[in-house]
Amino acid sequence: MCQILLLAYLGLEQLTNDQYFASYKEYPTDYTIVLCRFLCVIFMHVSLAGELSQSLKMMNYACNHHWKFHSWFHAYFVGFSQMSVLVSVEIVNVAVVLTNTTVMDTIMNFLALVIISDFDDYYFQTVKDEPLSKLISDGNFDFGYYEGEENIREL
Repeated sequence: MCQILLLAYLGLEQLTNDQYFASYKEYPTDYTIVLCRFLCVIFMHVSLAGELSQSLKMMNYACNHHWKFHSWFHAYFVGFSQMSVLVSVEIVNVAVVLTNTTVMDTIMNFLALVIISDFDDYYFQTVKDEPLSKLISDGNFDFGYYEGEENIREL
């Protein structure tokens, strides 16, 4: 939700602020700005390509193996949500980078979008020792002791 809100705020600001909207019509003053914009857009795309591929594989798996899920749509929606955020990051990155007139502004705004695109990874790192996150990362979940049993079972 944090990623979606921040991306929506940035995108709306780019579309509704007259100063940013007018800067789309201005030509860059130097070739270094064009090169910097190009490198930032390409680097963002390359850094998000792996996650985008993962989200498409999740959606494909949910559709092709629907009998393995209680609700295949929920599994599909997880992949679709990830894909939507990644595509939004790329679109907002292009919109923001094109409105910057200096190399420093371009790099600073690009880095801000890189941090926004990695929010989910940062959040997962903070809860990595929780039992449910271990289920996601390792595939095992420790239920603890059951009543009447003395051993620990794993799923």
